[in-house]
Amino acid sequence: MVIGTNLTAAFWLFWHARGEMSGETTLKATPIVFVILNAVVLWSIRAKNRRLQLATPTRVVVTAIILALLASGCLWAALHRDLDFSHEILNEAVSSKPISAIKPESRAILVQLLRTRLQNSREQNADASRLKPITPALYSAESFENENVIQSVRSQVEAAASFDLSYAGKQQTAMNEFRARMSKADPAYLESFEAQRKEANDEFAKASSQEKQWLEATTALYDFAAANHKMIGLKGNQLFFSDSRVKASFEDKKEHAVDLLNQLQATEKEEEKRQEKAMPDVPLSKLGLRGN
Repeated sequence: MVIGTNLTAAFWLFWHARGEMSGETTLKATPIVFVILNAVVLWSIRAKNRRLQLATPTRVVVTAIILALLASGCLWAALHRDLDFSHEILNEAVSSKPISAIKPESRAILVQLLRTRLQNSREQNADASRLKPITPALYSAESFENENVIQSVRSQVEAAASFDLSYAGKQQTAMNEFRARMSKADPAYLESFEAQRKEANDEFAKASSQEKQWLEATTALYDFAAANHKMIGLKGNQLFFSDSRVKASFEDKKEHAVDLLNQLQATEKEEEKRQEKAMPDVPLSKLGLRGN
């Protein structure tokens, strides 16, 4: 009787959690339902035993308490997993299923987030395929050949960085909209979602800061080269300087910019590894979840 009651309650709560009832409501109701049901069951058993002048075995009470705790805990975890980045949700994100047909509302909001970010990624990839590489190559001796080349490379760097930052901005906007909607629909899940994504959020903030620092250092390098172009020359594929102080400053600025670029690339590789570890069977190109 105790086992049957707990299993029935778990099935009923999980069924409603997948329907109209919000995750927050179900999570709050779970412990209350199990406590009340087991209390009623134990009261019924004890009342029946008293009428029959029998003692209620202690193991029945202990079993009811253990089952209530286990069922409540397992269901609590299952409800959170049901709204997590599962393959089922990813499949819904790449499907044509109407958002209005996805229940509960918190799940629909999550799917909408994935669809928006995926669409942003597709558009970014399409635009990126039409971009030409920086010519001459960034930081190469040829990129400092003369003032016109220096200004051209600087403009290309700014355009490439602006393109990347614009994409990250769109992804950030999608995430902000998701947070605003989820905070009303299911704040409990949003809190769990934010906790799970803390590492990703930190990495995004770190990468954004590094990219801005790299862009600032790189444009400063090319600005310095443009301002001193008369003291910089190119022989073959080697630069030469007519002023040792200009050479020293140039090399320091270049080393700083290259170091920042290496740090940024290392951060992006770590982010890719993290995503692959979290969802090993789903190609990153399919997800399009770069950016916070």
